[in-house]
Amino acid sequence: MTFVLVLISWVFFRSATLGDAVDYLAAMFGASPASAGSDLLAAVISTRGSWLILGLCALLAFSPWQAFDSVRRLTWPKAILLAVLFLWSLATMFAQAYSPFLYFQF
Repeated sequence: MTFVLVLISWVFFRSATLGDAVDYLAAMFGASPASAGSDLLAAVISTRGSWLILGLCALLAFSPWQAFDSVRRLTWPKAILLAVLFLWSLATMFAQAYSPFLYFQF
């Protein structure tokens, strides 16, 4: 129940006007058609790469493997691999479009 309350109340916090919030809620619950950009957004989100990353994250999240067990036996090749993966994730994050933090908009 709390999740539904948070899901609905953030719309009022984020919207510029009450009318925008009502329009957004109507689109969320299917009472009005979605905007034209939503088809493009679905095409960007549903790529093979996104599904691959989602699958890998689900595999890691639901596997019995623990990161602490792997770090106890840290070797130089593992450390180099982790550093490369970290740098790759940073490069990916900075290559994406600018999206300001929600609280910076107020």
